[in-house]
Amino acid sequence: MVNVLGISTHNQQPTADVRHREWIPAAFVGMKKEYKFMKGVKGHAMIMLRVFNYQYKSPYNDVLNMRVGFEFPQKRKRKSDHEK
Repeated sequence: MVNVLGISTHNQQPTADVRHREWIPAAFVGMKKEYKFMKGVKGHAMIMLRVFNYQYKSPYNDVLNMRVGFEFPQKRKRKSDHEK
């Protein structure tokens, strides 16, 4: 038995029917903040509030959600004048 973050993983069964999937409409409002994390790495953080939960089927358990992401830009090779 493994206990991770207070959740027991001993003999857990999937709670969702994996054979049946459907689109669930939802609506969120919130704020987004973009920032420079390191040289050449951008980051963003979003705090969102779920304001619409169609028939209480939302896959998000919490009303308040937070997302954090990072962007690692890749350098593109420049084409020389004769390759255009």
